[in-house]
Parts: sequence; C-alpha cells; structure tokens
Amino acid sequence: MEVIIVMAIIGIMSAVAIPSFLHWLPNIRLKSAARDMYSTIQKAKLGAIKENRDWAVIFDPGDNSYAICDDSGDDDWTTNIGNNCFESVSLSSYQSGVTYGHGNVPAGQSATTPPAAFPGDDVNYTNNTVVFNSRGTGSAGYVYLENERQETAFAVGTTTSGTVKLLRWQGGAWQ
Repeated sequence: MEVIIVMAIIGIMSAVAIPSFLHWLPNIRLKSAARDMYSTIQKAKLGAIKENRDWAVIFDPGDNSYAICDDSGDDDWTTNIGNNCFESVSLSSYQSGVTYGHGNVPAGQSATTPPAAFPGDDVNYTNNTVVFNSRGTGSAGYVYLENERQETAFAVGTTTSGTVKLLRWQGGAWQ
C-alpha cells in the first residue's frame, strides 16, 4: 500500500513539474547559446592580444552558425578562405529553435546607442564580422538571438574599446 501511495505522489509531482520544465527549456537553451557566443567573442579578443594579430568571429545567419578565426595576413574576412577558422558553432545544436533574431523586442529598441532599427539578418557588424586587433580593440556592434517562442531576446555585442556585452530584453529594456 505504501509503495502505491509513493508512486501516486511521484506521478502527481511529475504531472505538475514536467509542463513547467518544458516551458522553461527553450529560454534556458537560448541563454546558454548567448553565453557561449559571449565566451567565443571574448576568446577572439584574448587570442588577438596573445598572438599579436587580428582575430575575428564571423557570423553566418544563412547557415545559423558562427566561427572564430585568426588572420592569415590578407585582412579579408568576407570568407573563411585563407583564414585559420578553428572553431565553428551551429546554433541549431542548442535545439528549441535558437537562431539569429530579436524576439518580441519592438522596432527601434536595438541595443545600440542611440536605439536604431534591427538589421535584416539581426547582425549589425560590417560584413557580419567582429574583428579584434592586437590591442584588444575592434568592431562595434551587436548580434541578436531568439528561440522558437520569440518571447525574449539576447544581444551579444562589443564596443570599439573592446568591451564585450551580454544583454537580455527584460520588460521593455535591455539589461
């Protein structure tokens, strides 16, 4: 009898907990993708300083991916050809429809200062590439990420001084 009661309690708890967990899961995966992108951009900055040459993160919204590369000396970041790209990340590996996008953030509320419209592919770096030089400074811009529910968005970006930022859209403001 005790085993049946315990099983019933576990069943009831599972019925309550699983829907809540499934509701949180897409946002957890989105947050994980944004933090990993933040770390990759930091890695590019530190690699540029350490090796005393340009490093970049090349974003590919069409393929839903990005790659970290160091410069082969030609200063051409428009393609990965000739550059040593040693880490590539596919946003689809995070599941829950994580992709480039700005979720439910209203137009005119991008993370740039002053607020501007979102770029068509949700990457506002020149040639979709953030480049760091040997001093750790570089391109300014943001990349926006969303999940399949499009309830929230993250902005991962840099300033020209090399500061890397991770922002989340919260209740009408970037935080």
